[in-house]
Amino acid sequence: PVEVNAYDINSSGDIIEASNGIEVIYQDSIIRANRVIYNKQTKKLKLIGDVEMIGYNSTKEQANEVDIDLNSTQVEFKKLFLATDNDIWIASKSAKKQDNIYTTGASVLSSCDISNPIWKLAFDRSQYNKSKEYIELYDTTMYFMDVPVFYSPYLAFSTNNQRRSGLLFPLFGYGGDDGFIYEQPIFWAIAPNMDLEFNPQIRTKRSYGGYSTF
Repeated sequence: PVEVNAYDINSSGDIIEASNGIEVIYQDSIIRANRVIYNKQTKKLKLIGDVEMIGYNSTKEQANEVDIDLNSTQVEFKKLFLATDNDIWIASKSAKKQDNIYTTGASVLSSCDISNPIWKLAFDRSQYNKSKEYIELYDTTMYFMDVPVFYSPYLAFSTNNQRRSGLLFPLFGYGGDDGFIYEQPIFWAIAPNMDLEFNPQIRTKRSYGGYSTF
């Protein structure tokens, strides 16, 4: 299930250590690291230092340390940075992967510049299904230029760029004539060349209303 190539490989009992020019082939990924330790008895593979994983389906992962259990195919990450082929990235202190599902702890998600993102989502935990390209976030706060603007106990969306039916981001506002304004856009992807957006809204000093765009 795994292949390790390196210039320097040393064995002592059940422990095999590799360094210098490491390349690991595991499942759908090519992995590079500064050091690899494999325990033949427990069948656990530890990759240490500047770990980079490039998947055949264009996912990219970077971590300080990765532990792979070859008995269960479970992978654990320390300080994970995950990027998809649609430019969405997740930075997490710790994460686990079982098959195609990632489970993270406290993390940050965005599609902006990594060093200074214009917007970002910070959440307590998440579950990302790589094969379905779908992510679920829990206790999420949305930041715009480091200013919190929105909170949701649960948030889920697709990570690919294909149009899908569902709810769009709501609109909140306040005006002297309208009062508090709340609008919830609903998007219907009818066909690849056709869609319809409903925009029901509430204006507390006026009434209910809405419009649509075809």
